[in-house]
Amino acid sequence: MRAVKRRSFLQGCGGAALTIPWFDSLLGAASKRGDLNPTRFVAVGAYLGFHQDSFFPEAVGKDFVSPMLLEPLERHRDHYSVFSGLDHRAASGHHNWSSFLCGKKIGSESLDQRLARHLSTGCRLESLQLAAGKPVEAMSFSAEGVPLPEIYRASQAYSQIFTSSSDRERNRAILTSGRSVIDDVLNDAKSLSGKLNHHDRQRFDQYLEALRSVELRMAKNLNALDMETVEIPYKLPETDPVSPSRMLESESIMYDLISLALQSDTTRVATLNIDGKGPVFTFDGQPLQAGYHALSHHGNDISKIQDLLRIEREHTKCLSAFLDQLHGISDSEGRTLLDTTTVLLGTGMGDASRHENLNLPTLVAGGMVKSVGHLRYDSNGETLLGDLFLSIERAHGLENRKFCEAHAGISELEK
Repeated sequence: MRAVKRRSFLQGCGGAALTIPWFDSLLGAASKRGDLNPTRFVAVGAYLGFHQDSFFPEAVGKDFVSPMLLEPLERHRDHYSVFSGLDHRAASGHHNWSSFLCGKKIGSESLDQRLARHLSTGCRLESLQLAAGKPVEAMSFSAEGVPLPEIYRASQAYSQIFTSSSDRERNRAILTSGRSVIDDVLNDAKSLSGKLNHHDRQRFDQYLEALRSVELRMAKNLNALDMETVEIPYKLPETDPVSPSRMLESESIMYDLISLALQSDTTRVATLNIDGKGPVFTFDGQPLQAGYHALSHHGNDISKIQDLLRIEREHTKCLSAFLDQLHGISDSEGRTLLDTTTVLLGTGMGDASRHENLNLPTLVAGGMVKSVGHLRYDSNGETLLGDLFLSIERAHGLENRKFCEAHAGISELEK
C-alpha cells in the first residue's frame, strides 16, 4: 500500500504545476554554463536477466505483438526499440554479469562513465549509482577500472541528491582534509619514482593516474558544494525498504529518485542495479513457490517460469512508470525529459537457468536514439552489444570509434 500512496503523491504533487518550473529553471542554469541542450542517460541492469522467450518479440520491425514482459510498455511503443542476438561474447556465469556495461573485459570503463564525463559537466554529481536490493556484482567501472559503489538505501540516495547546508559544510571539511592527504602522497611519489625500474615505474604511473583522477573528482565535488540544491515535495517511506522481500518497493523508489535527480540537474547520468538473490515475493496475498534466484533456474518447468515472469513483469512495469514520469516533464520549448534522455534496460545474463551470458535481452527507450521496433541479430554474427553502445554514445555527441571489440555501431539507429 505504501507504494500506491507514494505514487499518488508524486502524481498529485509532482505534476505539471511543479515539474515544469523546476525543469525551466534547470535549463536556465544550464544556459549559464553554455549548455543549451543537455541530454541524459540512464542504464538499468537486471542481475538475473529476463526470460528470453517472454522478452523478445517474434516479429522484427515495428509491427510486432508485444510479448508478456513488454506489455506494460505498450503505451511507450513509439519510444523504444528492443534488440535480440546482441552480447559482448563474454564468458558465462554470474560473476561475468559485470561485463554488461563495460564489454568483454570486466573493469573496462563502463558506458555510463564514458558518457558521464561528457554529459554531466557542471552538475553537482557526475553520475549516480543506485541499486534495488544489495547488489552482488558491480555494474559501473571508472576509467581506472575501479568498481563504483552503489547506494541501496533510499534515504542515503536522497541525501546524496538533495544535501542540506549542514551536509555541505561537513562534506567540505572532509573533502579538504582528504585533498591534503592526496597532495602529500603525490609529493612522496615524486621522490620514490626515481628509484624504480622501468616495469615498476609503469605500474606506479598507473597508480598516480588513478590518484590524479581521485583528486580531480574531489575538486569537482568542492565546486559542486557551492551549487544551489533543490527542495522537493517528495516523502520517503518511514524506513528504508532494504529487506529482500521489499526489493520491488525499493526499485520503484529508486526510479523516483533518478527522475528527480535528472529533473533537478543534479546529474545527467544514473544507473540502477536490480538485485536478484533469494527473496520469496508475495503477490495478491500468495507467496511464490520459491525465491527469485531459484525461480531463475527453472529448468523449463512451466509453473516456475510463470512465477518468474510475475517478478520480471514487475520490473518492466516499474520501467514503464519511470518513462511516464520522464514523459510528463516538459521544458519551455515543449521537449519532454524523455525526449532528451536515453534509457537502457539490459543485463549481463542471457539465460539465468543455464548461466549463459549470450543473447542478452536489451531495450533502449527515449528520444535520443531512433525508435526502430525490434532488431534481431545473429548471435554468431559481427554485430555486438558494444555496437549499440557506440550508437548511443554518438546520439549524445561522442564520436568514439570503438567500444571494447565493437567498431561499427548500428546504422539503423543513427538519425
